[in-house]
Amino acid sequence: MKLALDTTHILGRGPVKDTYNLLADGIVQVLRGLAKLGPFELMDVAEEVGCARYVQGPSLKGQADVDWTNPQARQRFLAEIVADADQLLDLVRGTRAGLVENSAEDKELVAAAEVLARILAQDLERGDNGPRLKQGVAPDRLISVHDPEMRHGRKVAAIDSTGTRRRLRWTPTRS
Repeated sequence: MKLALDTTHILGRGPVKDTYNLLADGIVQVLRGLAKLGPFELMDVAEEVGCARYVQGPSLKGQADVDWTNPQARQRFLAEIVADADQLLDLVRGTRAGLVENSAEDKELVAAAEVLARILAQDLERGDNGPRLKQGVAPDRLISVHDPEMRHGRKVAAIDSTGTRRRLRWTPTRS
């Protein structure tokens, strides 16, 4: 008996998340950077800036009271998240003015803010009616704030010349 195991799904440091939860992870990362400047507790900083809901559970989308079948409700929810992210990025800009440029604290805060800004740019389009999710997947889309090198992938069956399925191989998804 032969056994084949596919461990591809565990090589990354986190699951592939949807835009809502990915933005929430980016927001939490910025909040952690801000908390380290104190040192303050993460929840205290989150409450102070009105972002406590991002640190209260494992999934922002899962704990949200949103009618996911209603496009307007989804749009409002997304707009709230984007407004919170924009507010934090503004706060980072102001906070950096009080830090020594290129210090460890400054670099960490900048790195967290860059990840959040990248998620906003890759997944959203901004218009007169507010932000909306982009159609399609950005090339080299960031799918994890914890492991920026992680990429999308899918399993592909290899078919030999007789039409027999032989093995599965992992293929990176390209846009």
